[in-house]
This record gives sequence, structure tokens and C-alpha cells, in this order.
Amino acid sequence: MSLRAIIQILFYTILSIAVKAQLNNAFDSFEKQAFLAPASYSICVLDARGEKVYAKYEQKLLMPASSQKVLTTASAFCLLGENYQYNTQLAYSGAIANQKLNGDLFIIGSGDPTLGSKHFLNLQTPQSILANWKDAIKNSGINAINGNIIPDVSCFQENDVPQTWLWEDIGNYYGAAATGLNFMDNEYELSFNEDRKMGEACSIINASGLEKHYEFYNEVEVGKEGSGDNAYLFGGPFEKGRFVNGIIPAGNKIFSTPGAIPYPPYHTSFQLNYLLANSGIVAQYHETPYPRIAIPPVYKVIHQITSAKMSEIIQITNHKSINFYAEAILKTIGKEKGDEGSTEAG
Repeated sequence: MSLRAIIQILFYTILSIAVKAQLNNAFDSFEKQAFLAPASYSICVLDARGEKVYAKYEQKLLMPASSQKVLTTASAFCLLGENYQYNTQLAYSGAIANQKLNGDLFIIGSGDPTLGSKHFLNLQTPQSILANWKDAIKNSGINAINGNIIPDVSCFQENDVPQTWLWEDIGNYYGAAATGLNFMDNEYELSFNEDRKMGEACSIINASGLEKHYEFYNEVEVGKEGSGDNAYLFGGPFEKGRFVNGIIPAGNKIFSTPGAIPYPPYHTSFQLNYLLANSGIVAQYHETPYPRIAIPPVYKVIHQITSAKMSEIIQITNHKSINFYAEAILKTIGKEKGDEGSTEAG
């Protein structure tokens, strides 16, 4: 063994001992915090070679919480690849005659969690996406649609919300489901008028347009200043009603809290239909959600949106700790490497 190799071994051995001592001191100090007395915790630190540097209580079973996103995203990085991208297509079936489409318009989802997302506004905004779809329709010679605007979500399993998710979570933004067609993080803003005294009820001003299609049963009251957002939304997928209760802080005339859109694919197709109608393009649109309408074997793609690369999506998922992104990635793994686009397959 060369002298250089011996020196390197000694250096890394000393460094490892020093790091272990620092971790030990830091964790001992951590454990002495009084507020942690009833808590459960453990630690296990590995180096780049996978060798244990420091561990304490590492055999204790704990809920992984958001740290589980690391496993999901690491799996996606390895199985799907850092350059994997989603593609969302706009297509139509049937034929165009006299500027009228005798067929249906399809928004073909790929499970892309970043479509219209506030975390990727540098690529495209929700408004620019809808405008590009409208332009693609007009440029195809379509000025009327004798058919429906249908979201195709067949890339993912129909049951959008995993059965193990909590009822108290799924109505709120952090419980937003990942569907075959996602848009604007599958979130909406519920705004309250809180110009009231503490303890009084506050009224809902708007729900980002969802108030036109859903019933909101409101029991939210004004709390003291600085009390934080303690308003919670309850309601499952496809349900037309949302129950809201809790407390919001006093001090502002308008206070907003984010919620999970009940059925994002329908909300997406509705927004496109609304924009088209205002542009003079009318479709025979129905307000019934279409969770599973099979896209015909023959159709023409008129627009395609390609997402950011998986490496960028993973970075945002972990840095912002976005549950919805992680769930979409997990279902994508199932779609691409398993039997179906579902949580279980992922």
C-alpha cells in the first residue's frame, strides 16, 4: 500500500470519528429538550458508500411522514430517469365541416402534476395554457363544436384518492388527489370576509369560481389576531358539497385558505369551455364529470404540452414537500413500470 493511500485512510478515519462525535453531541443536546419528552424519534446517518456513520434508536418503528417522499422520488429518478417528461395532448374526434367539429374535443392527460402549477410558471401559466388550447382549436378551423369537451384520464386508475387517506385531509390542499389530468396543483382559493368581531361567523366571498358548481356549507368563525389558518374543508371526490369549519385570524378584510378541487379533470375542461364560449366557440358541454369515457381509436392531436424534466419535478417535490406531486410521481411509476397507474402499482 502506498504512503498516499495510507494518509487518505487515516484522514477519512479521523474525519469519521470527528463527525460521529459532533453528531453524538448534537443528538444528545436535541434529546435534552423538555418539549420532546413525550415524542418518539430516531436517527441513522449513512455516508455516500452506504456505511453507517451514526445511529441511535434506529430500530424504532416510526411514521415516515414527508420523508417518504425521498423514497418515492429516488425511485422515480432511477426507474423513470431524470429526463422523463409528461405530455398532455389536445385532440378531437370526428370531422370538421363548415368550421363545425362534428365530434368531441379531448384533453388527454398523462398524469402531469406540473400542468398550470404555480411552481412552474416560468414554463407556462394556466392562462397561457388555456389560450394556447383555444388558439390550436381556432387554427384547426373549428368555430363550433357539435360535441363535448372531455378530459381523458385513463392513464391513471379511476379511484383518485387512496383508501387509506384521512377524511379530514382530502378536502384540503395537502390532500389534493393526483388524477390523470391535473391543473393548477388541483387547488382553489376559498376567500372569506372576516370584517367581523372575534367569535362571529364570517361569510364566503368566492371559491375561485367553484362556487358556481359546488355548495359550500360554512361554519367558519373569526378568531383572535395571529391565530393562524385553522379552517378545514371536508368533502370527497365527485361530491358537489363542501363543509367548512374552524377559525381564521382577525385583522384582514379578506382571508383565503386553499382547498382541494373535488374533480380536477372536470374543472379543467370547464375552464376551457368557458374561455371558448367567451370567444364565440360553443360546445354542447354538460356539467357531468366524465371519469371514464374511452377516447376513440382514431383522433387528431392539435396541441401538445411537454412538462419539465423529472429531475426538476423531483427537486420541487422535495424542497416544497408537495404531497400531490409525490402521489402523481408514484402513480406514474405504476403506469410506466407496473400494471396500472395507481398508488398500489407504484
